[in-house]
Amino acid sequence: ACIVQPGFRPDIPPMPVLEGIRGEPSVEVQPYDLDARARIDRNLTEKAVAYIHSHSREEKPFFLYVPFTLPHSPPLPHPDFVDPNRTQYQNVLAEIDSNAGRIIDAVDAAGVADVTIVIFASDNGPETLQGISVAYGGQSDPGPFRGEFPSAWEGAIRVPCILRWPGRIKPGRVSNEMVSIQDFYRTFARIAGASHLVPSDRAIDSIDQSDFLFDNKEKSNRDSLIWFLDQEMLAVKLPRFKAHLRIRETAHGAVMMPGQQAFSAKKVELAKPWIFDLENDPKELWNIAAMNPWIGHVLGPLFAAYANSTVVFPNIKPSSNVCPWPPSAQKNGTGRSAFSV
Repeated sequence: ACIVQPGFRPDIPPMPVLEGIRGEPSVEVQPYDLDARARIDRNLTEKAVAYIHSHSREEKPFFLYVPFTLPHSPPLPHPDFVDPNRTQYQNVLAEIDSNAGRIIDAVDAAGVADVTIVIFASDNGPETLQGISVAYGGQSDPGPFRGEFPSAWEGAIRVPCILRWPGRIKPGRVSNEMVSIQDFYRTFARIAGASHLVPSDRAIDSIDQSDFLFDNKEKSNRDSLIWFLDQEMLAVKLPRFKAHLRIRETAHGAVMMPGQQAFSAKKVELAKPWIFDLENDPKELWNIAAMNPWIGHVLGPLFAAYANSTVVFPNIKPSSNVCPWPPSAQKNGTGRSAFSV
């Protein structure tokens, strides 16, 4: 039962946990209450381990996506990981480590480590929590970077990514090059011998990084990334510089916003782009736009290329299944990245 918010309505049922198989209706497994919240990642891990063993015994190639729900709020660990000397956020980090280790151990035990690529990544940086019942201290932290999810500050978009493929990836190799999770699309299509299945009738912002990730190429094949939120362009990131067009500012004054500060923040449209030198200013505190107008000549073609691509290939609206592209565009599309200039 919820004991946090006065006035809570216990007669309103929680959302259910669903389970489904392609081609069949999904079924409700259990209510997604606080008890289920604390156990769901353990359940996901056990299903993942069973899936690996099943497909390995049958010698079937497999793709397994395991989206841990932790450490997203509320950070409630499995009872096995509740340490009263730590915050709940610290406890869920221990559980994530354990669950990820079990899945990797399953790959090794199945004897398929040399033919299995393991990826550990995140779709965004941390968020801070404020309010009743929040365990203060020992929460998430973006380290030397500024901001949190959801925004385009480095603390929100720069996340670690770990890959393992014995015999192809050199152990201990570290790189600070820019790669987008979107690049996995073309990269793994090529690794799986399925590049011919990538649509060629539209602009796709995905770059094949197989030579960089697996063949020890020094530099990434990506030289820019445009960041969006709620269909709005927030920023453009280059390997060294970044330009912000819109920012999220935490609410203040008469209205306080406990909880996810950036998620509930105000949107601010900047009069002129803010430009930061990320190598010398990873905290994004010093706007160098006025003294470096030459950067506009670098950013301009990127903005123009994106704008031109959306004229031919309009962005598909959320939840829409209608293709807005004219037949001629679908027929004559080149399949080049929206940022090819």
